[in-house]
Amino acid sequence: MPAANRQNYKLIAILTATLAAGLPLWTSTSRQIDFTGISFLAGWLVLGFISALFVRFFINLKTKDMISSFIVGYVLAVIVYFVGRVLLANIIHPQFLLSLVIAMIAGSVSGWLGSLFWSWIKRKNRE
Repeated sequence: MPAANRQNYKLIAILTATLAAGLPLWTSTSRQIDFTGISFLAGWLVLGFISALFVRFFINLKTKDMISSFIVGYVLAVIVYFVGRVLLANIIHPQFLLSLVIAMIAGSVSGWLGSLFWSWIKRKNRE
């Protein structure tokens, strides 16, 4: 795959990951999101896993590209959420650093699991 196409595909993967990570953040009705809550983390990972499968189905990126794209996408979604909360509602969230670390971990896990699952499906269909 040419380098320009690969970079464009990585940008599409980042956009998809940002949307998947941002949906539960931007549509939340609560005043503050508990980033350490099990239900929130599980939902966040499931959305990331589904979007990783979607990206792997349409774009055949390498696993390391998927993981890096999903880390960037998740962190970007968290930053947009926090900046939006400060600008629109004048609310400062006390868990900014913790949420960025959790976003990096969740992005890497969801990108890796989606890639791993897609590789398993392709290998299973070959046999």
